Parts: sequence; C-alpha cells; structure tokens
Amino acid sequence: MRHIFQIKVLNKLLSGKTIVFLFTCFGFPLSIIAQEVPNSISSKIDTLVNYADNYYGTDDRLINGEVYMRKYTGIKGSPYLFDEKWINGNLFIKGKVYKDKSININLETGQVILNAELKDGLFTKIVLNNAFLDSIDIAGRRFVNSEDYFPADSSSTYFEIIYENDFVYVVSYRKEFLREYTDSTPLGRYSGLKSDKVIIIKGEKINVNREKAFLNFFGPDNIKAIRSFIKKNRIKYKKADSYKLQKLLAFCGTLYHE
Repeated sequence: MRHIFQIKVLNKLLSGKTIVFLFTCFGFPLSIIAQEVPNSISSKIDTLVNYADNYYGTDDRLINGEVYMRKYTGIKGSPYLFDEKWINGNLFIKGKVYKDKSININLETGQVILNAELKDGLFTKIVLNNAFLDSIDIAGRRFVNSEDYFPADSSSTYFEIIYENDFVYVVSYRKEFLREYTDSTPLGRYSGLKSDKVIIIKGEKINVNREKAFLNFFGPDNIKAIRSFIKKNRIKYKKADSYKLQKLLAFCGTLYHE
C-alpha cells in the first residue's frame, strides 16, 4: 500500500491544495496544515510518505485500493446495502481471512468499502480492490462479486450466495436513484433496498423472484414436497430473509436432479 500511496503522491504534488486534500482525506488534524510546508518537492514527498508510514499499520493485501470519496452527497437516503451502518464481517483476500472488519457495500458503484483502522486509532474509508477480494462473510451470509460468474458483464455488483452445489442460488441487491426533486429532496433520493432472486446453472441466469418460477425449476414431481416444506416452516417466499432461504434451498437441493 505504501508504494501505491507514493505513486499517487508523486502524481499530485504540484500545489498546496493537494497537500490539504491528502491531509483531510487521511484524517490528519487540520492544525497540521498550519505548520510550515517544505519548499522543495522532494521534501514534500518525504513528509507525506512519512505520514503514510506512520498511519498505515495494516496489511498491504487488506489496504489494496484507494481512499473512498462518495461520488454524490446531499441525496436523500443511502446507496449502501446496510444503509449508513458499518457492519463487522470477515474479508477473504487472496486466500487470507481478515476477521471482524468494518465494511459496507455501495450498490450504486459495486464497491466494497472498508472503514479501515489505522495506527493511533484513526479511521479512513478505503475502496477494496475487487481483483484481490475473494468473498465477504457477514453473520453467516456470503457475498461474492458477480464477475466471478459473469466476467463479460459491463457492470458488476455483489451477489449473496444462498446455495451452491449443482446449481447456484443468489440474491442480487440494488438501490435506484430516483429523480424526485421536491423541497425535502432537492437533489433526488435513493429507493429502498430491492432484490432479485436468481438461479445460475450452466452459465445461464433464471429469474426466480416469483414462487411459481422457483417451484417450476425443480419440476412437477417435487412441487408438492416443496410446498409442504414451505408451509411447515412458515416461509413466505417473496419476503423470506437470507436464513430462511438457506433452509429452503438446503431442502430443495436434496430433490434436484438434472
């Protein structure tokens, strides 16, 4: 990470405004800016790199991205999966597990944001590099990048894996920007959380948002047994949470035959 940071510093050291920007982004006290700024470019580089060394006390594989700057501010609502809450979860990066990290997912941009704890208890938000991130585990819920299944798609998001065996059952989450400009939402607003239930098999997507489509996937011989299981376990398919869907799919998986 230090090397990435050094390259970015070299590209942006032509004005005093850059110094202010970098200090602000990394959470340094604004009083630092009032101190004397070295005159030479070389001194500026040394000063900033020293600050990077001092504040970045985290594994380079974890902090392998860039400082997160929210694209739009002032819009009512939140583009994040967990709204404005930072949820503790486990990150799997290049085969290594990083436990109890504070994270969220920007559904508008498909970015995973880490609320990274630096040295001396400081925090800064980092966009994690999707190329390094294998998966995310949050309270028994596993999320993977959609590019793992559909690398040719023009945009990526994060799927929640409900079931993975002969077929894969995922839930894809989204929020939409609504151009509703009122006195209370002068810059528009984000919709509530929406989801799509999808079965992936042999590289194809099958939309199973409706219970009927879900039942049909397993064939007429299994519909009665699945309906009985749904009733017995009081599962409302359309509104079922991740844990109820996991339970349902674990049962349905025993019935599935190509």
